[in-house]
Amino acid sequence: MNRRIIASWLACLALPAAINAGAGNAEIERLKNFVAENGYSFTVGWTPMMDLSEAEREQLAGFTPPSKGMWEALPRFTAPAMGTAVGSIDDPVFDWRTLECVTPVKNQGACGSCWAFAAVGQLESFIMAADGVEMDLSEQHMIDCNAFGKDCDGGNQQAAYDLMISFGAASESCIPYTASDGGSCGQDLCSPMAKIDGYAGVTNDVVSIKTALLQGPVYTAMRTHSSFYAYTGGCYDYNDLREPDHAVLIVGWDDTACDGGAWIIKNSWGEDWGIDGFAYIKYGVSFIGIYSSQISYSKVVELVSPNGGQTIRSGSEYLVRWDSPQVAPDSYTLSCTVGGDDPYEMILATGLTGLEYLWTVPEVDAASVTMNISAFLDGNLRGSDESDQAFAITTADVPGTNFPNPFSGSTSIAYSLAAPGKVKIAIYDIHGALVKVLVDTRKDAGDYSVEWDGNGAEGDPASSGVYFCLIETGSSSETRKIVLVRR
Repeated sequence: MNRRIIASWLACLALPAAINAGAGNAEIERLKNFVAENGYSFTVGWTPMMDLSEAEREQLAGFTPPSKGMWEALPRFTAPAMGTAVGSIDDPVFDWRTLECVTPVKNQGACGSCWAFAAVGQLESFIMAADGVEMDLSEQHMIDCNAFGKDCDGGNQQAAYDLMISFGAASESCIPYTASDGGSCGQDLCSPMAKIDGYAGVTNDVVSIKTALLQGPVYTAMRTHSSFYAYTGGCYDYNDLREPDHAVLIVGWDDTACDGGAWIIKNSWGEDWGIDGFAYIKYGVSFIGIYSSQISYSKVVELVSPNGGQTIRSGSEYLVRWDSPQVAPDSYTLSCTVGGDDPYEMILATGLTGLEYLWTVPEVDAASVTMNISAFLDGNLRGSDESDQAFAITTADVPGTNFPNPFSGSTSIAYSLAAPGKVKIAIYDIHGALVKVLVDTRKDAGDYSVEWDGNGAEGDPASSGVYFCLIETGSSSETRKIVLVRR
């Protein structure tokens, strides 16, 4: 084949791309004029979206509103009674990115899966905020395994959330993204990496969305327009009143932007769109804020005791307890800091599989001790929790012993108080469930004892086995192991 024929052949191959590029350039110029003539506050230019046809762009906008009955039945979000929020709705600017609780922008490709990307990005942010780890969860899992048949042709948060409640979310490495549908659900080969406790609708007004945002990023919908596909910066303030068609994640707000305030949104069209994948959208335009929802999420592991404020006797055995209401980690590592600068330099135990550990307290006097419990899943750190406040270890006010131990009829539990104060003595089974409270009152200084007859709170005999007696006095806390032997 001669060079002239080869050159002609290559030119023919490049012709469609050249035509598309020419059409794209013409559209960008038209949009630039549109923005300038109307005095809008945003800029437009080339983005990867501008290389797509109108039909291909419409495919990306895959949000389909929930049914009216489902949305009306959904509970409305209310701020938790306890102060768990970060920041205040009076802050002029609030951004979860500055708190390092937003995962990198992803690209949904040629699939109308924005509904899955917004929901997965929301959960990833909650994990970063609560558990302190960054995870890459699978959007393809949401597409392949949801119970509503939602896929690349569109969906909404209900399909993703219900799967996050029932099974959980799989990792990206277990179910990689293919930007396609029709695949079989492969979740049985995956470990659930995270679950949500539930979700609620958020009323579409600035105060309600800000209040929900203080708990974590908020899932929302909006309407896209050709100018939104070409958005490169500034505050997007074009108001398109057609039906909402796209799902995004609100990660913050800026009341100083857009002459009245704007939401900061994370999109799923890659980092070459917008401001590194993010955008500022004026409050209320193009339906931004409609169909907003917030999830509730529990830490993957939470230290129950010691969690701060206790004074524990050195040399005693203390029952450290934690909870994992989320998913079941493979193992736990327990560590603590005793008056040192290095955090958690004292490793107490590794490879733990239960929810408690009988700790032999070191022979030290330390006014400030903190403890950490770390959970591991699939060989990686999944999350950790530490004491909310410091606790102390002391050699003062040493309680007595209990005798006999093991026992069959009853055992006498001795303790002492160096000063007047409240005393609580309770028996727990090996699973941490309360069996019976023996003492819960104030007493004067002195030596005391109380008997446990081996029965529960209702008088029913406890079965043979290992139990723990937790003794909390005004200046000490101790857990003792007691063995009950029924004859």
